[in-house]
Amino acid sequence: MANLISNASSTWTGAATWALTETGTGATQTTRSASTVTTTNYVYSSAFTGTNTNVVDGVLLYIDRATTTGTFSVALSEDNGTTATREVTINANDLGADPGWVFFKFGSTLTLDGGTDYKVGIKGSSAGNVAVYRDGTAGNWTRLLRRTTAATAAAADNLYIVGEWTAAATGTDITVTMDSTSATDYGTLDIGDRGVLTWGTTAATAYILQLSGNLNIWEGGTYNQGTVATPMPRDSTATLQFDCATDGEFGLIVNTGGTAVLQGQSRTIGKDIDRCLLNTDEAVNSTSLGVNTDTGWLDNDRSAGPPRTKTT
Repeated sequence: MANLISNASSTWTGAATWALTETGTGATQTTRSASTVTTTNYVYSSAFTGTNTNVVDGVLLYIDRATTTGTFSVALSEDNGTTATREVTINANDLGADPGWVFFKFGSTLTLDGGTDYKVGIKGSSAGNVAVYRDGTAGNWTRLLRRTTAATAAAADNLYIVGEWTAAATGTDITVTMDSTSATDYGTLDIGDRGVLTWGTTAATAYILQLSGNLNIWEGGTYNQGTVATPMPRDSTATLQFDCATDGEFGLIVNTGGTAVLQGQSRTIGKDIDRCLLNTDEAVNSTSLGVNTDTGWLDNDRSAGPPRTKTT
């Protein structure tokens, strides 16, 4: 199992869509049990190990905007917080007002040296303008570092789809096209700020996405399983499946600030009927019903009706 972060706008199964994350001791911290707002000086995380020769290009944080005032800065230090070795600064109002995953891409990559003195720091030009989530240790920010090493998504992988912030009011959306047609059982899927997951809409295709975890859509994230403009074709299927050990263990969660669209074509060309009225009396055990319109519904479609009543 690996944690992968989107690296480019491409297909779900593509070899260049995803990138590995740094796995040195303490580098990954995904607990978000508390949060702390910014001060005007850098507050650094607990120290962690950067694996020798691994190359990183940015940091993924779980944050939300507290005010729209000033700027917010993220730093990666390779000397225990003495120096902001790599730094990204954006406007506080570039961020959403609700919590979610946000990726900050460095202006240049950093090659790690195997030291145990790496730290992630955060600050605001205005105190209290951004809330940054952490574990139970003050300042130990929730984080993942993206490497420049591409990877193909595999079973049990936890996946993060996010765009990139590079400077104030400057960034790039990343769109991943879901083209999987095999029941590979992935882990969790999180769609964060400037990230988009859009299902393919090729005709006569049986798309399937299976997860052993939640599909979370956070502030600024978008999930399209067909759209109004480009609905799922009527001769294709789009199966979102959760591999739950117990009922209700996992599901699709659209958090505040997230967007989800699920749109398919009507079952029959020119037919967009979702209800009708019965217009004939049927015999006991009848297997057909008379209705008041040409619905276009097909054999084995499921329908629901009102409760039966008895007239004497």
